[in-house]
Amino acid sequence: MTRKQSVAASVCLWALVCQWPWHVQAQGLVSTQPLATTRPRLDLDGPWSFRLDPSGEGQTREWHTDSAPFAGTIQVPGCWQAQGFGVETSAKKFSSLDDGWYKKTFNVPADWQGKEVWLNLGGVKPAADVWLNGKHIGFTRSSRTPLKADVTDCVRFGAANTLCIRVAWPNVRLDGVWDWEDCIWGGLYRSVYLEATESTWIDEAWVRGDAADRRARVELAVRSPKQKGKAFRVRCRISAVEGPGGPYVKEQEVPFAADEAARVSFDLKIEDARLWSPDEPSLYRAEIALLSEANAVDQVSVRFGFREIATRGTQILLNNRPIFLRGGCDDQFYPATICPPASKEFFARRLRLAKQYGFNYTKSCIEVFTPEFLDAADEVGMLVCQEMPFGLSGEFRSVRRDPPSEFESLYRAELGNIIAADRNHPSVTIYSVTSELELTEHSFRLFGRELPEMAKRLNPSALVIDVTAGFGFSRQTQYGTRVTDILEDCGLGLEPLRERPAFDAALEAPYLAHEYQWWTSLPNPETKPKYDGLPMKPFGVDELETAAAASGLAGELPELVANSRKLKYLLRKEGLEFARTLRSCAGYHHWLIHDFNFCPEGVFDEFWQPPADLTAEEFRTYNADTVLLLDDHRQRCFAFGDGLSLPVLVSHYGPKPIEAAELAWVLKHGERTLLSGAADVSAVPCGTLHQVAEVHGAVPQLDGASELVIEARLRDATGSTINRNQWKIWAFPRTRCDLRGKGVKTNLPDIQAAYPGAALLDKAAPPSDAALFVTDTFSEEAVHYVESGGRVLLLSTGDLPEVRGPHCNLFRTVPYNTGSTGTMGTRIADAPALARFPHNGWCDLQFLHLISGVWPLDLDALKPAKIDPLVRSIGHYKTMRNQAYLFEAAIGRGAIMATTFDIARTLPARPETQFLLDELLRYCLSDRFKPPSELGAKFFLDRIEAKRRRGTARSWELNSGVTAGYEPDKAHDGDSNTFWASNAPDRKTPKDMGVEWPKPRAIAGVRIEYYNSQYVPAMDGQDLQVWDGNQWRSIDDEISISGEAGTVWLHRFAPLTTARIRVLVTKMGPTPYPDYERPAVREFDVLGSPE
Repeated sequence: MTRKQSVAASVCLWALVCQWPWHVQAQGLVSTQPLATTRPRLDLDGPWSFRLDPSGEGQTREWHTDSAPFAGTIQVPGCWQAQGFGVETSAKKFSSLDDGWYKKTFNVPADWQGKEVWLNLGGVKPAADVWLNGKHIGFTRSSRTPLKADVTDCVRFGAANTLCIRVAWPNVRLDGVWDWEDCIWGGLYRSVYLEATESTWIDEAWVRGDAADRRARVELAVRSPKQKGKAFRVRCRISAVEGPGGPYVKEQEVPFAADEAARVSFDLKIEDARLWSPDEPSLYRAEIALLSEANAVDQVSVRFGFREIATRGTQILLNNRPIFLRGGCDDQFYPATICPPASKEFFARRLRLAKQYGFNYTKSCIEVFTPEFLDAADEVGMLVCQEMPFGLSGEFRSVRRDPPSEFESLYRAELGNIIAADRNHPSVTIYSVTSELELTEHSFRLFGRELPEMAKRLNPSALVIDVTAGFGFSRQTQYGTRVTDILEDCGLGLEPLRERPAFDAALEAPYLAHEYQWWTSLPNPETKPKYDGLPMKPFGVDELETAAAASGLAGELPELVANSRKLKYLLRKEGLEFARTLRSCAGYHHWLIHDFNFCPEGVFDEFWQPPADLTAEEFRTYNADTVLLLDDHRQRCFAFGDGLSLPVLVSHYGPKPIEAAELAWVLKHGERTLLSGAADVSAVPCGTLHQVAEVHGAVPQLDGASELVIEARLRDATGSTINRNQWKIWAFPRTRCDLRGKGVKTNLPDIQAAYPGAALLDKAAPPSDAALFVTDTFSEEAVHYVESGGRVLLLSTGDLPEVRGPHCNLFRTVPYNTGSTGTMGTRIADAPALARFPHNGWCDLQFLHLISGVWPLDLDALKPAKIDPLVRSIGHYKTMRNQAYLFEAAIGRGAIMATTFDIARTLPARPETQFLLDELLRYCLSDRFKPPSELGAKFFLDRIEAKRRRGTARSWELNSGVTAGYEPDKAHDGDSNTFWASNAPDRKTPKDMGVEWPKPRAIAGVRIEYYNSQYVPAMDGQDLQVWDGNQWRSIDDEISISGEAGTVWLHRFAPLTTARIRVLVTKMGPTPYPDYERPAVREFDVLGSPE
């Protein structure tokens, strides 16, 4: 049915600078807005001539002329790295950052004569010079928006024309994820075409759907340089793109007198307009005709939607209803094309899949999405954040702290161009000016105030974030108040079952979890065949397989990859649920929705194939409008008889309040129900977190330690499921292993206190005739004891070689697979020592407190012995180090069980630790303790001697404190990736760290490498001191300073003999960051006296 309605309109001629960011230009390349038109068009897509310019001679040799033939052929749209141009690298079959020259010859219709002819470049990156028929049209750095140029005076009508484009890499240019390392590309990545207009035409059209009063606000820019003062009219017809109740039409005619650049504004009231949202992405089309008398001079159409995005307190409101942004973020990795495909349907398929898995929002990394992507998002119903490509990598990233004027100008111009090009899209609801930027006075002025204010002026229908991570958790800074609707940063911790952050109760604006949480796994070799014939290589899998083969783990790789994925799934579920428990959290940027080649941190693989082991239905149990949550009080392990009191919460962002519903829960052991309960649920408004039930009762006595499952289901009044969820817990017996009369001896008081049947030895006493010796220090006496037939349970705290480096002491996987060290999951062997401890072949949350904070053992350091560990820590994909938390080995006639599990600290309070230690004690005392692998005693004796000579790092001053993970020994371990940092008790001085030896030794210098320039003491605020047997005394030393930003200090002095040396810090160097006002040392190396 078609209906017509007459409405009032207002007309105004706008000043050029009003809401339109561009300037009127008759010549040159300018950014433009993608508009659907009925104008005559000549497509130039398809094959072009092409050549690279590695020596940069193209301009001087005038390759833009007809006399310079190009031998290569390339398809447009696309990038040359995907089409056989460049040199091979480990990541791509073809890579080149040379200038690329394009050329195409074509005929322009003769009947276009008398019209205005425009060259349109849909997208060119990173910058371009353009010539038509030998005449230079212009140069542009606008690589993220469509471009156009008036080429009327250059065109040969009814004849051959030659278009030449040089794609170049200027020093001042945009830089985002399209420019990131191995994925960088260049070329004409969207369509190229000519179109013809009459001498008066519609230059830009912006239609805003006002959700509050159902008005379409139409704003036009009309150009008429040759017909000034002539009367024209505008007719606007608005209709629903699709959906019930339509189509319907509304017409409005507005007379105006054309000027060279006229601005026209009017409103159309549409009473029954449907609102755009992810649930119902209702779109409308405005068909706008420019009329002269009865003739249409120009016609364009614009799609738009009626929607409103706003904030209230710590909530984000979409159409006046709270919404939780479930961001499935997209780093735009395209193995088949490298650059974004110019296909709306390509992106629509992906976005529909994302919605099936519960996502309603997306963002890229310092990058924007193309018009094809935004068209798909409009149709599918996906909210989008457009983040400006203002410096992701290298110098483009660092220059943002204090950008030169040419970069400031670029940022201003491109922010305006990008917003003008995409603001008709209802999906574009947030703009981010930049990301991960350090707060300085200059960066605050530009990124914290000026640019976000500009974004708000240009598109009042969107929210603005000034900086996604870097400026902190408050709008207030030392330089003034930030202009930002949303606060985004990290700060939610890396490990699961974390504490609630302190900022949660204090924020005054909605909080988004930044790049949350980089949950990764090992690259999956099953994706490798998908790369056959593609320009990108599976370099992550290649590196993994090479490293696994070198470590002798190739045969175990399928199991290790599977277990790594299991840990990723666990971390992601726990983390997404945790975000829903925070008062101020309005959403998260799940990083990422797709895998990257080397970094499988996505829900889907890099080809956007969904995982076979995780259905959309299962994923939506914790990624949907309404999610059930368990308040586990950061505890998943319980003892038999413990009373459970675990609240079940509902985080509800559905379209209506929850009324007349029921929450039912059960605690199950396999198929057996142990406990159950139900509660009525009503009056739960949208945008709230409510406790709706409680899992309560005593943990029953079972046949043995067991994994249990809590299942919860929320049903509406009809019995239909609103959502469900489940969580694992573990139950352990309370009984302790009775060691009376078993011959167990220990030099650890905490162990003896837990097991009174064990005999307590002095720290230096030999174990002699013990049946089992439990210790944390492997001394010479202990080595000889094992060699002669003894048994040792070693709770190692550094006596055995450990793998120390970034992310090695975490339970979780390595964030975004950075670096080359870390843990990527576990594998538990099918062995009698752990036969009664509940596990499924890997360490789930029952091992969290045993693993978090400890370093895995370095099995490679035990070579030539080949150890198959009981609990393997899976290494980083680049190195696949042989590392473990638990292993057994024979030494001579005896045996050792060694672990770095955090048993001593967690033993008093953790039932899982108590049961694990029980099982290890029982096993080590049994006849089954016969390790298949052997270690030589010499390894341990040599290590003990080396440790004795190297000394022990420590602090003596109380103000130095001891911070978990940053102890003094981290600066004396030969690994510059680890460091000592004095964070406790506060910034009070003096603070110190140094080394001591069992006996005095001759030394002649110290090399101190500080963490970075912010942590270096003042020259007059540090003192190198030695211990003379009674007190500390200063040394006369010569200091030479080197390293990046003066971080390496070499102290040399006359040879002396001492048992202790330290650096005493009394004052830090100047820093604008008070929180950095404390020392931090990567390495403290003592130089021996020359013999």
